[in-house]
Amino acid sequence: MPNGSTLAGTLVIDRNFDIIKKTYTGSISFQQFFINHIGIDGSSTFVMTSDNGSGFPQTDYEYDFTYTFPNGDIAKRDGKRARMWVEGFKTPAVSDDVFLISGHAHILKRNGVEIYVVVIDPLKKLATCPYYVSGLLELEKDRQKANLDFGNGVCDNEATLIYPDGSTTIIKLKH
Repeated sequence: MPNGSTLAGTLVIDRNFDIIKKTYTGSISFQQFFINHIGIDGSSTFVMTSDNGSGFPQTDYEYDFTYTFPNGDIAKRDGKRARMWVEGFKTPAVSDDVFLISGHAHILKRNGVEIYVVVIDPLKKLATCPYYVSGLLELEKDRQKANLDFGNGVCDNEATLIYPDGSTTIIKLKH
């Protein structure tokens, strides 16, 4: 690769548009695939539909990957995510687009630490803001739980981490 990375193995990409169902589907699967000697096995799929049954376009993602490092360490990542386009999809402008994101993820780091993330209240993303402006996540790491609250709709780089005892910490977000 131009950046000096080495690639090896099989990467299968499949896409399909169903004009009758008005869906666009796709998948990517890695089979004995390596980037710089790190093995990647697994797949991800997506389904885009112009109407999710509630009148909104939606894209559903599902992924399940295993990473094997040269020293034998294993890391994993799997989850599901849905992105519903709730405003602006009938206009040509991008600036009025609003999305709601829901789903969950499980991460197993190579040091054995497990992290779970569940969207409790859908995350709201405005096209005009690099941050989520509202929504609530439940986070779990090492059997310790906390919630992350993205606010009340204002575009800022702050979220509130809420601990089980009710105490809070304001954190700064990066984009």
